[in-house]
Amino acid sequence: MDIVPCDANRWKFHNSRWTVAGKADPELQKPLHIHPDSPATGEHWMAKGASFHRVKVTNNATNKAEFVSF
Repeated sequence: MDIVPCDANRWKFHNSRWTVAGKADPELQKPLHIHPDSPATGEHWMAKGASFHRVKVTNNATNKAEFVSF
């Protein structure tokens, strides 16, 4: 899974809409996260699909290893 910024802005949700809240922080080096079923053949992924039910997304750079930071 790779989460990339859509632009160079920091965004916030306010009054039922997204608004620019300043310039984004510089990107930090991201750790590599491997899906628990990987490696597997394309046949496996097409038949079973990929589940992301255990993914937890955070914007906290000091997060624990099981979280995906962006």
